[in-house]
Amino acid sequence: MLDDDIRLLFSAINFCFWNFDSSQSLNTGVVKERLLALYNKIKFDGFKSLSLQEFKEVFSPLYLTEERFHFIQETITFLESIQFNIENYLNSFSDIECLIEDMTKKMPQYRDERVSPGFGKVYFYKRIQALIYSFRDKITAFNVYKSLTGLADYRIPQFLNSIGILEYSEELQQIIDAGLYLEEGSPQEIEIRGASIVAIQELAYIHGINPIVLDSIIWKASKTLQGLKPHHRTITHNY
Repeated sequence: MLDDDIRLLFSAINFCFWNFDSSQSLNTGVVKERLLALYNKIKFDGFKSLSLQEFKEVFSPLYLTEERFHFIQETITFLESIQFNIENYLNSFSDIECLIEDMTKKMPQYRDERVSPGFGKVYFYKRIQALIYSFRDKITAFNVYKSLTGLADYRIPQFLNSIGILEYSEELQQIIDAGLYLEEGSPQEIEIRGASIVAIQELAYIHGINPIVLDSIIWKASKTLQGLKPHHRTITHNY
C-alpha cells in the first residue's frame, strides 16, 4: 500500500503509458517503481526543486512529460494546502459531487470534461474517480462504491469491444485495428468513452454489483487476457 502522499504523486502521472513504438511503452508497475525510487532518493521536499530535465530523465520515454511534471507540482501545492491530511480532507465532504468539485478546482488536471454535439457537456472524470476509489478504505463520510461510475480509459472499451459488447462502426474499427491516432475530443473518442461507461452501468445493474467494482474486475482481466483487439490510441492526460 502506498503512503498517501506517494499515492497522490503517482496519480498525477498515472495516464497514457502506451507508445506508438510498443517497445517504448511502460506499464503501471514500472512507472510506479520509478516514482518510488525517485521519492526514496529525494524525499517529498525534493520534488519542489526537481527540474523538468531531471524529471524527464526518470520518466522517459513517456509522452506528456511536461504535463506530468506540472501535475506533480500542482499536487504538491494541494497536499501542502490540506497539511498532508488527505483522510481528513476526504471526509470533510458529505457527497462525491462536492468532493470532486473541490478537488478539480484545486487540481485542474482532473477536470476531465468534453462537449459532445447533441449531448452538451460530458463529465468523465476518470482519473479523479480512480484516485478517490484508491482511498475507499479511508472514506467514511459517504458510500464510495455507490458513488462512482465506470472509468472511461483505454482498457475498458478495449475489453468490451473484444467480447462484442461494444460494437464500433466499420470505419472506427479499422482505425483502431490499424493502430491509427484518434484525436482527443473527437466525436469518436467521446463516444467510445461514453459508451463504455453506459455499458459498465448496464452490466453492473444486471449482475447486481457496483459499477466501479465491475470496472476494476474488467480492467484487471484486460491486462492478463490474450487475444484482445487493440485499444484506441489517443494521447491524453485524462487516462
